[in-house]
Amino acid sequence: MKVCTLLVSASLLFASAAPAAAAEDFPTKTVRLVVPSPAGSALDGFGRALAKELTARWKQTVFVESKAGAGGTIAVTSMMNEKPDGYTLFLPNEQILVNNRFVFGQLPYDPDKSFTYITQVVHADQMIAATADVPFEDFAGFLAYAKANPDALNYGMWSPGSSPNLALETLKRDAGINLTAIPYRGVGPVMLAMTSGEVQLTVMSAPTGAPLFDSGKAIPLAATSPVRSPLHPNVPTTAELGYPHVVAGTWYGLVGPAGMSPELVDKIYRDVRDIVTQPDFFERYPAFKGWNAIAGTPAEMIEAVKKQVPVTQEMMKTAGVEPQ
Repeated sequence: MKVCTLLVSASLLFASAAPAAAAEDFPTKTVRLVVPSPAGSALDGFGRALAKELTARWKQTVFVESKAGAGGTIAVTSMMNEKPDGYTLFLPNEQILVNNRFVFGQLPYDPDKSFTYITQVVHADQMIAATADVPFEDFAGFLAYAKANPDALNYGMWSPGSSPNLALETLKRDAGINLTAIPYRGVGPVMLAMTSGEVQLTVMSAPTGAPLFDSGKAIPLAATSPVRSPLHPNVPTTAELGYPHVVAGTWYGLVGPAGMSPELVDKIYRDVRDIVTQPDFFERYPAFKGWNAIAGTPAEMIEAVKKQVPVTQEMMKTAGVEPQ
């Protein structure tokens, strides 16, 4: 009887130690990183930078698979039914984990249950931007002009519920101004519309807008984040200007299929955290200058999404976005 008890105890001990041991040995083969954005996009570029760093760290190839379209749902469905063994990972943005639940009438995934949250990786501040040829130079001038000329300003957005749509519709409500939304097929076309004069305003991340800002083709009017952008420290936030509900930001997270072991999640989280918090990480990848590392724990990522959902829901109502 004692022998049997010892054998049972030993087998339970081995079983409990096995996942941890397997996690420490991870990975032993190629890892697939799914990105819900086309090649050449900021999200795809960051995914490739992260894959390069993880490949060097893990001594196993991490390859990026870009699957764009349908608000990220194509990418989600390509990975969510994979084994939760860490060999398929996914790099979503806030649209997939937060916004889509209010944009689509029926999603092929549950943002809260279809994934194992690993870490909220990086964040980029966003800016309300205007073309350089507008007859104002700052946020106060913008509001004054918009009130005096209610039909003069158009803003570019890339889908209902996108950052420009939510932030500027909320500003319309709170400031009592009128702006006309012009939809485009992505951030790139919006930037082209800014340079051609089709629209005068949009909301974009500071790094994405850098080519326009640096060339003098656009000016930043306000940062739509809690703190000022390090790329534009002299530009006040919307909260400082009296509009605390006009908020927008871009962040990328890392998740896997539902059911990953806590030990494996912790291993991947710690490795990604160590990469993006290196002092020179953003210097080695100039395209992401102005981004900030978050590298929060899985629990912190869950809490961040939980807090963002009601804020986004209220902004969706203001923008009149109905699930389609």
